[in-house]
Amino acid sequence: MVTPTLSDGVLDSITRRTLIQLAQEELGLDVETRPVERTELYLADEIFLMGTSAEVLPAVEVDGFPIGDGKTAGEITQAIEVCYHDTVRAVTGKHDEWLTPVHLDRAPGAPSSLSPTGSSDAGSSK
Repeated sequence: MVTPTLSDGVLDSITRRTLIQLAQEELGLDVETRPVERTELYLADEIFLMGTSAEVLPAVEVDGFPIGDGKTAGEITQAIEVCYHDTVRAVTGKHDEWLTPVHLDRAPGAPSSLSPTGSSDAGSSK
């Protein structure tokens, strides 16, 4: 796996560091940090982008050139996506020290902040 150097303008993010560590430790991938030429992208077997909200997002084409089959994420991208997802959601039980529990304690019948309107069924007539 190749990732650009920080001096190439990528963000030194928690997501990036997490994915690099998981790729090495959990998937056994060698990770090389170096400048990446645009032509390398055209010839890549797989490409994925990462970010806090997007997490792992496969790239299926670059400048009109298909990556892999040009339709779906490759095997490594899929494996990294599953590994990241399961780790940050405490499915695997590995790296729980990276996680901060969030407890949503609220009174019975109280409106849920997760509902689109912020309302609940409490008090509604049926």
